[in-house]
Amino acid sequence: AGLPPGVLNVISGFGPTAGAALASHMDVDK
Repeated sequence: AGLPPGVLNVISGFGPTAGAALASHMDVDK
């Protein structure tokens, strides 16, 4: 699609569950 690696990431799952995992993961820039 012409995007650099890491610009677009798609996460599947239920909002609260996936969101909590993303928010608490140390490798996710916040």
